[in-house]
Amino acid sequence: MVAGFPQHSRRLTAGIVSACLFLSLVFACPPAAARPQEKPAQPLKQDEACLACHGQPDMKSEKGKDISIRREKHAASAHGILRCTDCHTLIKDFPHPAKIPKVRCETCHAEQVADAAKSIHALLGEAACASCHGNVHEVTAAATLQPGKCAECHATEAKEFAQSIHGSAAKAGDPDAPTC
Repeated sequence: MVAGFPQHSRRLTAGIVSACLFLSLVFACPPAAARPQEKPAQPLKQDEACLACHGQPDMKSEKGKDISIRREKHAASAHGILRCTDCHTLIKDFPHPAKIPKVRCETCHAEQVADAAKSIHALLGEAACASCHGNVHEVTAAATLQPGKCAECHATEAKEFAQSIHGSAAKAGDPDAPTC
């Protein structure tokens, strides 16, 4: 026994702290400058030309891949403040080039992708970002996902966190409380 804490309490606290540190590295938020300041209620005006086609619910590529965008969901997502061409930089006009390169998360989120690649989440491969954040056109910010989405794979850690003093503070709405 050290400083009045039984051995099992110290291990539980150490486990919770380790889980919180690990998850904070994996789900690091982008710098303040990269965070959206406000979410548009509707698609950006400059995207209307793209959404004239891609806003149709049955839009498919020549290979049958769904290439439709749900306007309202995209506008409400973390990427809703971006123009289509902010990510799809090689698309300048219509018709589009025959081969369009896939947009990569690391183009804007290099640090987060590098952190995920060093974590257990690397096992998810290219689906690592989408498995938590969702479709790239309907991205949910990490702060909105936690702790519910984390608990889908990390149930034990989420339960321990919820029962901890930090979990109680977060549940009570303390903005300084640690989260996943």
